[in-house]
Amino acid sequence: AEMFAELRRINPDVVAWVEVDNTNISYPVCRSEEDFTYLDTDVYGEYSVSGSIFMTHANKADFSDNYLVLLGHHMQADAMFGPLDKFLDEAFFNENVTARIYLPDRILELETVAMCEADAYDYLLFSAPSYNMKGLIKQISKKALFERGAALKKKEQLIALATCSSGGTNERHILMCRVIEEKAPATVGD
Repeated sequence: AEMFAELRRINPDVVAWVEVDNTNISYPVCRSEEDFTYLDTDVYGEYSVSGSIFMTHANKADFSDNYLVLLGHHMQADAMFGPLDKFLDEAFFNENVTARIYLPDRILELETVAMCEADAYDYLLFSAPSYNMKGLIKQISKKALFERGAALKKKEQLIALATCSSGGTNERHILMCRVIEEKAPATVGD
């Protein structure tokens, strides 16, 4: 939490921190008016091949949208969103259900509900916020390699963690999460 507050002082584009349990994913999330800014810029504003985890600029920085898309590079050595590959293993997918997003004013507890393989130009999956939740939910099912949990509902808040696959140029892997709870931020000593 201290690190997050510190980063926000250094770079106002830092809007959140994402963590996926039992993976190395624990990174700040940036948001810029241009989606490609953080493809090769780190959270300190320096050039970096691995870039940063960033949310699509169409999403609101306060995570109030019904559907949010977070993007990150598929890096070797388990860096950035590389570890999303672990969810391509059905056993790992079934055993690892939890993730969270830390915001300045609250914590979003997430449940991982689907691992999808899709094209980068998949309009339903990469348009956020969603104006067609019904279509989006259908598309998640259609593109899911694995799914679990209760059926998704239109009223839920969904968050996609997306990365390039090691396969085709336009192929993307998306770990789809639903927000199951909002908590007050932990204070020191919790």
